Amino acid sequence: MIDSQKGTTADSVQYGFKPQSDGTVLLILSRGSGDHLQLSIRIEDLAGFTAAALQSARLASELSGKVPLEVGTLETNLSGTSPDRIGIALGPASEQVSLVAHYGAAMLALPFKKGEATQIGQALLAAGASSTGAH
Repeated sequence: MIDSQKGTTADSVQYGFKPQSDGTVLLILSRGSGDHLQLSIRIEDLAGFTAAALQSARLASELSGKVPLEVGTLETNLSGTSPDRIGIALGPASEQVSLVAHYGAAMLALPFKKGEATQIGQALLAAGASSTGAH
């Protein structure tokens, strides 16, 4: 099972993901009191679930007035995972291009306006050129 970081308060929710051989992922939510909930999510639906959670985080941040941290260097407490492969796709809207990350049969798209894609490409080229071993 892939566990989350444990919460520090007695009523905090802890979660874990357990891959299943039937093509689903079991999401297990629990509290310190022993209460738990299990939800089975199809691989194909997992990226949509993740995207909806991130969109909700954006809206909750706006409603609460919390501002995002500056991007530059990832802090050790930031979540991330390496995809099996990445690619670029046009859309979903006609003026967008998406960075598509594949995690097995699940895909997550990060859409950008076409002008922003140029900036991202330049930033990736600069990061690659400054890394050790770049050619």
